[in-house]
Amino acid sequence: MSSCWDLKVTLFYEEKLLGSGGTVLANREFVKNEEKFFIIYVDNLTNVDLNRMINFDNAHRSPLTMGLFRTDSPETCGIAEVNENSLIIGFEEKPKKPKSNLANAGIYLAKKEIWDYFPHQEFIDFGFDILPRLVGKMYGYEIRDYLMDIGTIENYNKAQETWAITA
Repeated sequence: MSSCWDLKVTLFYEEKLLGSGGTVLANREFVKNEEKFFIIYVDNLTNVDLNRMINFDNAHRSPLTMGLFRTDSPETCGIAEVNENSLIIGFEEKPKKPKSNLANAGIYLAKKEIWDYFPHQEFIDFGFDILPRLVGKMYGYEIRDYLMDIGTIENYNKAQETWAITA
């Protein structure tokens, strides 16, 4: 089987968990020479058109573009509020009273200045520690392609059924 992708996979073991942001920070050498780079949570199953996300990002000057999707359960997600220009004007992780249903998809397009928004601490969580610092400085790109969090066995099984339909 041939592939058009020249992929290299590097495993990174964390003796002590660093959090979603801490893991990215600990591996920043992978992107040290890049102006832009994607950060994609590993428990996403998606066919998102990354080129469209890049084009969206190119139209905005910001340290981060956050992929967003519409959710039926906003209290279980990181929720963004966006203005008419797609600027994220509010973000709250798992709010008790969500102000929208636009949820963080765990797909980001970052520029190298993103490192300025990482706190100086050992455990760093994107939703609690980084994204709130970027409110008013990042844009939201709404993903309309297939996207499913397969981090639970229930969603993984559901993806087994639905992915074949969309792939």
